[in-house]
Amino acid sequence: RAAALRADLRVLGTAAGATVAPPALDSDAAVLGAAYALEGSRLGGRILVERVGAGLPAAFLTPPRNDRSWPELTAQLNLHLRPPDALAE
Repeated sequence: RAAALRADLRVLGTAAGATVAPPALDSDAAVLGAAYALEGSRLGGRILVERVGAGLPAAFLTPPRNDRSWPELTAQLNLHLRPPDALAE
């Protein structure tokens, strides 16, 4: 997704800002939580892409064809977050 975002910024004539260090993901539950947030934003992009004005770049918001990311992620969540303590984490 980073490449699509950089492409959109190039079309707009700007560059990405400074990067920040990624958060410490020190457990499987933390990794799955981060993936949930990122994939959820991708789902939101599907709605937002319809609101982008004509002629504006929307590569970052456009989902890939046959995207199975969300169903695959929810399957992983169901598999790995079964114990109540893992879900709470």
